Parts: sequence; structure tokens; C-alpha cells
Amino acid sequence: MITVDVTRISDSCGWGVPIMEKTGERDLLRLQAEKKGVAGMAQYRAQRNAWSIDGLP
Repeated sequence: MITVDVTRISDSCGWGVPIMEKTGERDLLRLQAEKKGVAGMAQYRAQRNAWSIDGLP
């Protein structure tokens, strides 16, 4: 169980958010996966996804 004490919550009114338009999909993830191959992606996941950002397994 994880307990979080929230001391502040804020949001934006939206006035400063730029209007964005979808012009297409990014292909960077696909290209990286193709370059590494199946074995390389398995090794990458084993190294990078073993722990969370907080160091939890």
C-alpha cells in the first residue's frame, strides 16, 4: 500500500495552453525497436523496467 499526503493541487485555466494540431504519428519508438531487434528490446526492458522511478521493484 502506498500513502500519499497531498499538500497542493493546481491546474491551468487553459489560457496559456497553445492550440496544437495533430499532423501525424511519431515514429521514433518504432524505429528504435526495429534498430534494437527483439532480443535488444528484451534486454532494454530488463535493464530499464526492473525498478520504478522511486526505486521500487
